[in-house]
Amino acid sequence: MTHHTQHKRLALFDIDGTLVKGNTSRMMLDFPQISRWRIAEVYVRVLPFWFIHKTNRMSQEAFRDVFIRSIAHLVRGWERSETEQLFTWIAARMSTTFYPAVVERLNNHKTNGDHIILVSTMFDGTVAAFAKHLDADVGLGTPLVYQNNICTGQIAGISCAGSNKIKYVQQYLASQGYSADLAEGYAYADSISDLPMLSAVGHPVATYPDEKLYAIAQQQGWEIINEEQ
Repeated sequence: MTHHTQHKRLALFDIDGTLVKGNTSRMMLDFPQISRWRIAEVYVRVLPFWFIHKTNRMSQEAFRDVFIRSIAHLVRGWERSETEQLFTWIAARMSTTFYPAVVERLNNHKTNGDHIILVSTMFDGTVAAFAKHLDADVGLGTPLVYQNNICTGQIAGISCAGSNKIKYVQQYLASQGYSADLAEGYAYADSISDLPMLSAVGHPVATYPDEKLYAIAQQQGWEIINEEQ
């Protein structure tokens, strides 16, 4: 029996700062069921790394890895159903801040039959909730560890940050039996930490880029979306 691999043209979308204004992980801190002392604990854990990052002694990718590992502690001891409720709440709250120009691009890719993947450092449940909201094919993010449906407060494996995003995409494609020529693909992102994902595709789009990414996009002649269109 011959296994047929389905060929897909990819459209990869980052979420924070690309599809939505603001930061989905910070939105967690507003969730009523998260205790204040746990939030304080996360600040204590993250602040030293934030200062190191701000003084250019730590890359944005490395800081995001530390951050996502730290905020996983916010939901330590929660049942899976409770974390799912949190993820749905975050996506619903953030859906009011979508950038219309980027959502229009996503819908155009959908019309063209492209395979739309949302890929974010944030927890995979949140990314899946955004994917459902936007009717994307899949949402890839950092997975939490559960034991007997109780969250341990740790992440499973590597975080879906920076250069790891392409690893997550390739792992997903392999698991689905899809082949994809990244040279034909599109990627949309706003952050210098997403440079590996943008560089991996044939059609990178710097979307409301930070200063460092903007400079590289101009130098490389990449398409830039930096105002409402």
